[in-house]
Amino acid sequence: MVYVLLTIFRKDEQEAVAITLEAHHKGVALIVVEPLERAEFHRDQARSLARAQKYPLTISYEPEV
Repeated sequence: MVYVLLTIFRKDEQEAVAITLEAHHKGVALIVVEPLERAEFHRDQARSLARAQKYPLTISYEPEV
């Protein structure tokens, strides 16, 4: 997952590791808040990259409250 965060979401290594650990320990983590179309694009990119790397990764988006 760190690779996906570095590549798709342009997170630095420290932030990517922190997000990964949060997702591992809590079962969910916020990656980014962005407009819907960009969120859909990033979700699709991340899913494709994760599948190609055989990562068991679930990515979703939801409206900001």
